[in-house]
Amino acid sequence: MLFAGIATISRLTMLNRDDYRWVVGMNRLRHGYIQLHPELEPHFIASPYDDLPGALRTLGIDVPAGGGEPNSVLHLLQTLPGMLTVIVGGVGAAIAALAAVAVGIPPLGAVVAAAAAFAVVVVIVGIRGQRMTYQPSSSLEPRFPTPPR
Repeated sequence: MLFAGIATISRLTMLNRDDYRWVVGMNRLRHGYIQLHPELEPHFIASPYDDLPGALRTLGIDVPAGGGEPNSVLHLLQTLPGMLTVIVGGVGAAIAALAAVAVGIPPLGAVVAAAAAFAVVVVIVGIRGQRMTYQPSSSLEPRFPTPPR
């Protein structure tokens, strides 16, 4: 179950990265439309900019003025990979607690083992997901960045 969860999170992260690529592509097309016909700009609700703030705006994620990270600190938990990471961390914690009880560790030690396993799984999956997400791609270099506000 733990392996299946980690594999699922990895696949979802790759799918999200693919979705980001398509959003950047659509933003570039939108930018081209606006260059050809500037009078159409008021009719678009998604961003014409192909940098991270522009892509996040198209996805409906608020970013602070001047770019940066999304406003919601809890955004990670609102994503499917983020929620599955918490669930998989719980599975890892349960396995650690059961193993601790099986070898005769007292209940408090089992709780500590479970908490440590949860933290280890969440941190490892989080670091791996972050590395997969932020791998640079020359085709995604911003050509039409969001202008400063």
